[in-house]
Amino acid sequence: MSFKIFSKNLEFEIALMDINKLFLHEETIPNLVDEIASSMIQEKIIKNPVIVDKSSLVVLDGMHRVEAAKKAGCLRMLVCLLDYSNPSIKVGVWYRTFNGENLIKTLQKKALQLNLELIELNFEAAKKALFNREASTSFLTREKCFSIKWQENLKKAYEIVKLIESKLVEAGKKVSYETEFDAEKKLLNKAVDMVMATPPVTKEDVINFALKGLVFPHKVTRHVIPARPMEINVPLKWLKDESISLEEANKLLTEFLSKREIERIPPGSLFEGRRYEEEIFLFK
Repeated sequence: MSFKIFSKNLEFEIALMDINKLFLHEETIPNLVDEIASSMIQEKIIKNPVIVDKSSLVVLDGMHRVEAAKKAGCLRMLVCLLDYSNPSIKVGVWYRTFNGENLIKTLQKKALQLNLELIELNFEAAKKALFNREASTSFLTREKCFSIKWQENLKKAYEIVKLIESKLVEAGKKVSYETEFDAEKKLLNKAVDMVMATPPVTKEDVINFALKGLVFPHKVTRHVIPARPMEINVPLKWLKDESISLEEANKLLTEFLSKREIERIPPGSLFEGRRYEEEIFLFK
């Protein structure tokens, strides 16, 4: 039993699931997990469902909430199941952006310490090397661009990304995360000094990583979904209560949602301080 809504030929199925059956594809940050778990326990609800591929049970969005729910003692998780193979669902990656003085010198020093060769290329060649999987990562600046050669497979490539990012942060360089388009735009508009471009990731990569028990570093994949259910506000006790079955818990959820109104907020709207590219199904 589940509650279903539809948008652009895509079915969204809101349900409760055994939390241990879900597969994560990205690392989580312990401090953030603790913070979210504390908020769940204090508010006694889980507000929004995590987005899950119905076929594989891989979590596409909401890794930290899953780990936080486990920490809060939940046996079940609030999920929104969908068909990941649907072409209306897109996957991109987050580029890293940096500001500060002597970025190129710092990068060259850290690469040398790590025994990684920086290959100087022009802007377009550095980007092309990523898409052809000839580079593990590319560094784009307005003066020079560099790539680091491909490291055997996607897992190795992202290990390099994580390592260099951490070394730059340790050197006092502040990192931010931007979409591919926004990162390049900010570089050209002189809003950032350097872009660390990362290899593209496919849907198949996401599923394969998760089912093999592998995880990408934090903040790698960026999923664009046509719509997103919000403010479900499921009582935490439904997720923790061992005395009721999963079927009974889902019956409670379906009855709970059937009594609610749904406001459809169009794509591009600002909601709770964030602009969403997707439509929002706001439960009231």
